[in-house]
Amino acid sequence: MVDALDCVAKTLGNTRAVCKSHYVHPLILSMYEDTRLNNYLKKLDATSADAISKTEPLLLKILKKETIQSK
Repeated sequence: MVDALDCVAKTLGNTRAVCKSHYVHPLILSMYEDTRLNNYLKKLDATSADAISKTEPLLLKILKKETIQSK
């Protein structure tokens, strides 16, 4: 998770802690930890030129469908 948050922090020009607490939805962190996020990411072609525009609808779909799983 540290590597993923470092990538976000670098992209946004912020610290890992700020990104985790203010920019990355807790659901995404939970899904990343329990590997549920992989199911969605497999469907995303990150090599395409419009990967970012494809990411936004995917994020909305995740936020509407998924829930945070308790540990």
